[in-house]
Amino acid sequence: MASITKRGDKWAYSVSMGMNPLTKKQSQMTRSGFFTKKDAIKAAKKIEYKLHVEGGRLTNERNKFSEVVEDWLILYEQEVKPGTLRIRKKALDKVLPIWGSTNISTIDHRAYQSLITDLSARGYSRNYVESIHNSISLIFKFAKKQNLIFDIPCMGVKFRKEYHSEEDKLENFLERDKLSEFLEIAKKSKFEDDYIIFLTLSLTGLRIGELLALRWQDVNLDKKFLRVRHTLYNPNNNQNEYALNSPKTKKSNRVIPLANKLQKALIAYKRYVDSHFKIQSGTDFVFFSGDYKPLTHTAARNRLLSLMKSWKYDKKITLHSFRHTFTSLLIEDNFSILDVSNLLGHADTSITIKVYTHITQPKKLELQRSLSKFANKL
Repeated sequence: MASITKRGDKWAYSVSMGMNPLTKKQSQMTRSGFFTKKDAIKAAKKIEYKLHVEGGRLTNERNKFSEVVEDWLILYEQEVKPGTLRIRKKALDKVLPIWGSTNISTIDHRAYQSLITDLSARGYSRNYVESIHNSISLIFKFAKKQNLIFDIPCMGVKFRKEYHSEEDKLENFLERDKLSEFLEIAKKSKFEDDYIIFLTLSLTGLRIGELLALRWQDVNLDKKFLRVRHTLYNPNNNQNEYALNSPKTKKSNRVIPLANKLQKALIAYKRYVDSHFKIQSGTDFVFFSGDYKPLTHTAARNRLLSLMKSWKYDKKITLHSFRHTFTSLLIEDNFSILDVSNLLGHADTSITIKVYTHITQPKKLELQRSLSKFANKL
């Protein structure tokens, strides 16, 4: 039976591993850092199950990469949202078949660089490889803290450089005239809410999960603003299995002013909803399916694909493109980077500048021309 103890404001467990054949003494596995006693008990039971039921080989120092991942996940899942945990697990699934049975202390920088190079060679994008790298880094940092390794091998790793033409970059958002064309197509949709969905995305810069989580209590039509409080978590795209999680970052919890055009469109849409649906209290999602559950990501994506087919536009546009479109229009109209960053809910302006360099480049050229005119007057 595991021993559960409290250490400061955290909890720990200690599981008996039986007699060590070398020292002839009882061996214990101890792990700490749990936020509640219940979490420590749950983790201890997992270890006892592996030891006594699965017959797994457990030692006080679990050195295999897969074992370290298991121990890390027990703690990590207490600290993050389900969506974040899912992303980490998917990333590690790319690595476990390669390193699962390898002693983590034998993985050096050369082996790590080889893994990153191999992932790039498989055709994964640099962003995806970097996300896998970020997940693996957490494992090695945990291993170092547990004194399983001396050095973290993922420091200074090199990633494959990707080259994109300006045309490739510009395909991911709509120019002002093309946005107007698209919204006219959306007005003719058989779905009453298509137009207001894409108008809202275009004039607020909401992430799709933030849009789908919107409820009428988050929208103040009189004072012309909406408040981002949640993001929709629905990994299986099942309308009956969803959760409203807190937004991506602290800055993502924000207030966005409503343009007059959007305010009027939302008022008209709400009148339509109130007159056609008898929505029960607590299910007042702004955009919903037939049984008042929030639209799934797949449903929203299929709506867009259908509209794009009607429009016959020759460039790829995704749901996230409307966030880029919103940003490009703001920068084009001389909004400051700080204001744009706040509206988008970025943690700081450096993220805005990094993500939207291709949009801000024309503004840099405009500044250069202005400086040239200024210099000519000297």
